[in-house]
Amino acid sequence: LTEDSLRINLGIDYLIQQLVQERIQGKVEIKDQEVAQFYKDNTDRFQRPEAYRVRHIFIPHFTREMLQGTSQEQLKAKADELSKKAEVNVKTILAELRAGADFAEMAKKFSQDNASAAKGGDLDFVYKGVFPKPIDQAVSNLKKGEISDIIKTQYGYHILQLQETKVSEQAPFEDLKESIQKHLFVKRGQENLQIYVDDLRKEADVEMLY
Repeated sequence: LTEDSLRINLGIDYLIQQLVQERIQGKVEIKDQEVAQFYKDNTDRFQRPEAYRVRHIFIPHFTREMLQGTSQEQLKAKADELSKKAEVNVKTILAELRAGADFAEMAKKFSQDNASAAKGGDLDFVYKGVFPKPIDQAVSNLKKGEISDIIKTQYGYHILQLQETKVSEQAPFEDLKESIQKHLFVKRGQENLQIYVDDLRKEADVEMLY
């Protein structure tokens, strides 16, 4: 690829973009009625799943310090031992919580999930299905304010405190109006582009040389 051929290719790409903007995208118009109708016709696509808000204390199988300077082989050899130490640690934390310790303060002090630890373990609202199944299952058995037993996942050990739940609901039209409009704009643009290209092919005098 030479500099001259690259310049020519870039010029062609630019001209194509200008052509599409002028002949296709510039003529696409999505009316409010179309957006509203699309929302009405696709209500099943806009159903928000059940959600919950919890506080979270996370103790990984291996801390960051353990991972530094440790080879993959060494880590595998010590995996069970390190995981058991983490389990002992999380059991101690749970015992303090059961004895009345403040969950938010314990999260700030012990949780290895730094982002939520700074907020007292608060994960804000999370839709079911985002986290591993054991966490979703544990939350479904909790009442507001209750603290879970220790939950083990592939990442480590978790303790949760349920703050709030939201039932599955239909996402409001106003929340989706802009994104639906963009979706319809892109779709209409692609359809119009294909029609335009097909028309060009019909009118073009093409000679195959190979």
